[in-house]
Amino acid sequence: MSNPQVLVVEDEGIIAADIQDRLTSLGYDVPTTVATAEEAIQKIPVFSPDLVLMDIVLQGQMDGIDAAEEIRKRFGLPVIFLTAHADESTLKRAKITEPFAYILKPFEERELQTALEMALHKHKVEQERAKARASESEVFEKTIEATIKVLTKILSIAEPQSFEFGQKYKDYMKICTTAMKIEVAWEFDVAAGLCRIGYVSLPAILIQKMRAGMALTPAEKDTLQRLPEHGRNLLASFPRFENVSRMVYYQNKKFDGTGFPQDSIAGVSIPLGSRILRVLIDLAHFESEGMSKAKALEDMRKTSGNYDPKLLEEIAAAFSQGPRKGRAIHLKDLCVGQVLVEPIETVDGTLILNAGNRISPWMLKKLGNFTEVSPIREPIYVEG
Repeated sequence: MSNPQVLVVEDEGIIAADIQDRLTSLGYDVPTTVATAEEAIQKIPVFSPDLVLMDIVLQGQMDGIDAAEEIRKRFGLPVIFLTAHADESTLKRAKITEPFAYILKPFEERELQTALEMALHKHKVEQERAKARASESEVFEKTIEATIKVLTKILSIAEPQSFEFGQKYKDYMKICTTAMKIEVAWEFDVAAGLCRIGYVSLPAILIQKMRAGMALTPAEKDTLQRLPEHGRNLLASFPRFENVSRMVYYQNKKFDGTGFPQDSIAGVSIPLGSRILRVLIDLAHFESEGMSKAKALEDMRKTSGNYDPKLLEEIAAAFSQGPRKGRAIHLKDLCVGQVLVEPIETVDGTLILNAGNRISPWMLKKLGNFTEVSPIREPIYVEG
């Protein structure tokens, strides 16, 4: 095992040579000594020392205190100060850099050895802890990714229509979080993609009755109203999904405080992700009825109390930042998973699918059925 390496930063040559001799006799390697802070910062990547032993007062534009702060930030190395200037103002300024120790000149060899051993031990412990934290974080992130994949797969199998809606909400959410420069955007994306996860808890017969427009009993209506609660309860059982589950829970809450859940939360107290979802869900619904995005947003502005008015304008701006780039393909080359950047219409102008839709198997089938009745205008424009 090689000896620890120490970089000595001392501008007096005789003292630098003496320190180098002492360190060598104590079993340390001193690959070089330097006279300025600037040179020390240049040499660290070259020699990769384990520790820096530095005088506070140095020649050059940067003194030892400034250099120690730079070394700690850039390289994470422990620094021990050597100084003959123990005045209060110097030591007070030096403490800001959090050096491991101060050694006053002249010093005893034993004092130097003790300081070096303790600094290197502390640095090793900190490195091991940092490595352990990084490893735990990586495992946790992989666990979260796997959880999202499993939940998404369950939704796609148990409730394909809800899955497809979720993919569209997720695509729209990504446009919004990017435009708004929202941090921790993954939580917003997951909430959008899984906002209908509560549907997996419903009996199939109830979903059929709802979509067929059949009359529902009061108990069935209450069950449907509580779908966000079912989704919240499912998601809240997973670690790091607390914010996601809360976004899902309040997705139907109106800005004026009415709607589910019936509590005192209103206005900006409603989670931001929920307020965005409230807009995107209704926007996608209006588009599914053949309304353009611009017309839908215009009508949504006229409503009172449904949406956060400031947020509604931010979302409108996010969707109006010019046409999205796309590539032209023929209908025969259209594949599941591709996202439309322009609407698909028949040659006579009948709208089939709006821009923003992610192509699903049933959409491909729908397009195939249309071609038997009326030709589809080509090319089709998709992302990528």
